[in-house]
Amino acid sequence: MKTFIHRSVKGIIFGGFLQVILVSIGILWWGAETINADIFLKNALGMMICSWFFTVTPLYFEVKKWNLLQQTLVHFLTVIILFFTLAFAIGWIPISLSVIFKQIVIFFAIYVVSWILFFLYYRYQAKILNEHIKRI
Repeated sequence: MKTFIHRSVKGIIFGGFLQVILVSIGILWWGAETINADIFLKNALGMMICSWFFTVTPLYFEVKKWNLLQQTLVHFLTVIILFFTLAFAIGWIPISLSVIFKQIVIFFAIYVVSWILFFLYYRYQAKILNEHIKRI
C-alpha cells in the first residue's frame, strides 16, 4: 500500500508538472496572451489522472503469482481502457471510427516499443546483478 501511495503521489505531481510545461511551451511558441482557465483545468486534471494510472499500473508486474504474459495483458487492458475512457471524456480524441482506429494502432505501437525497451533494460539489470552475485 505504501508503494501504491508513493507512486500515486509521484504520478499526480509529474502529470501536473508536465501540463504546466506543455502549456508554457505552447504559450511561448504561439505567443498566446491568455489561456482558457476551464480548458487548462480540464487538461491538467486529465494529465494528472493519466500520469497517475501510468505510474501505478506497473505494479501488476510485481504480482509474483502471475507470469509475464498475464502481467502484460492485465496491464495493457487496464491502461488502454483507462486512457481511451479519459481521452474521450476530456476530448483529446474525437469520437470517430477512423480516428479511434488510428489512435488504437498508435497506442499499441507505443506500448509494444515501450514494453520491449523496459524488458531489455530489466534483463540487462538482472544480468549485471547476477554477475555481481557470482563474484561474491
